This record gives sequence, structure tokens and C-alpha cells, in this order.
Amino acid sequence: MNESEYYRIAQVEDTHFWYRAMRQSVLETIRSQRTVRNMMILDVGCGPGGMTRELGKFGQVVGIDINTIALHLARENINLLVQADVCNLPFVGEAYDLVTILDVLYNLEVVDDQKAMSEIMRLLSPGGILYLREPAFNKFRGDHDIVVKTRNRYTINEIKVKLEKVGFVVQRISYANMILSIPIYIRRVRQRLVHSRQVESDSAPLPWLLNIFFYLILHFENQLSNRVKLPFGTSVVCLAKKP
Repeated sequence: MNESEYYRIAQVEDTHFWYRAMRQSVLETIRSQRTVRNMMILDVGCGPGGMTRELGKFGQVVGIDINTIALHLARENINLLVQADVCNLPFVGEAYDLVTILDVLYNLEVVDDQKAMSEIMRLLSPGGILYLREPAFNKFRGDHDIVVKTRNRYTINEIKVKLEKVGFVVQRISYANMILSIPIYIRRVRQRLVHSRQVESDSAPLPWLLNIFFYLILHFENQLSNRVKLPFGTSVVCLAKKP
């Protein structure tokens, strides 16, 4: 990810519709699955740490990231931080009740996503929870993927097969951001057709009314996805457990 993107995320993640809706979805899911009162939590790829801070409501949380800029920004939000590669995590096995990994495996810096999933499996205690979210479908590639250095965008089947290969039991998996995926697809196609211009990520601030409108759409989808499996969208969301 371009280092300037970490600064932008740090500025907008408490107000931008995407981060607000994602945070809501993650926290509601964890509340519904929580089996330990004071959980040991690992947030893989914590970035500037806004989500990591919220996870602290459920127990003791450790944030990891490979990028020094991200860790510098995250220090304003959390105390326990480690610089590490998701493919080689420096922790004792079976130490965590919950691992979250939000938009990490897709990145060019993750050289082996299968190894990363194996590492996460090693760190989870028996019965531990994995909450995973990754970008979906390579047809949605656009400017944002250039800025954040996307290696791959996934399908449900890809994620499911990789998790089950290392022993996870997939409890719930669905696409997300279905309604907005149509205008996003049109915008991304236009971006791919236009060259020789400055690219911009999707975390750019929006007019406040549009930001609220988009948030309400994703808020509605969050409630809907608790009841039905969405057939398509720009993200894959997965809840899995270690047996």
C-alpha cells in the first residue's frame, strides 16, 4: 500500500461510510459469537489502528502490521503493537481466541496467502474464531487497487478452499457491498479505460450527504447478510472456527 494511504485512512476511518459500516459488521458478529468474556485478540494488518481500538472492547488486543508508518499511526489508538509479516507471525501457538484479518491477504506484500492462513490457524486456540474480509472479483479492479497494491481479489470458493485446506471450519461466508457494486463496477471499468491521469483510492472523502447515504445502504446490507447469503459484491466476508 502507498504510505500516503495510511495517513488518509487515519484521517477518515471514523467517518467514512466504508470503514464505519465494516466496523459495525465486525463488532456485531463478534458480539454474537463471543464465548470468552476477556478474549485474547490478534488484529492482523491493523493499519492505523481504528478497528484495533474497537476490538479492545472484547478483551486484550494485539495489533500487527508490516508497515512502519501504519504502526506509527496506530500508536495513537493502541498500546500492544508488533511489526511482523502475516506469513511468519512471532507468537506462541494457540494463544488467541479471536483473529481478525481485514483486507490484508490481497496485498502484494503477502507472498503466500495459504501460508498466512496456516499461521493464523496455528495461533488460534481450539474453538477460536477467525473473522476475515477480503476484496472480491478481479473484474472490480480499478484505481484503488493500484494505490493499495492489490495482488488478487478473491471469490467465495477461493477463500473457502484455502481455509479448509489448513483445517478451518467455515461457519458463514458471503459477498458484501452488493448494492453499491453495480455503480462501482461501472466506475472501475471507466478507470481502466482512461490512462495518463492521477489515480485515487476509494478512501477519498465524500460530500457528507453522499457519505451518509452510502453508509445507510451498507448498514441495511449488514442486517440483510445476517439472514441471507449475498450472491455477489465487492468483498468476501467469512467467519470460520478452529475445531
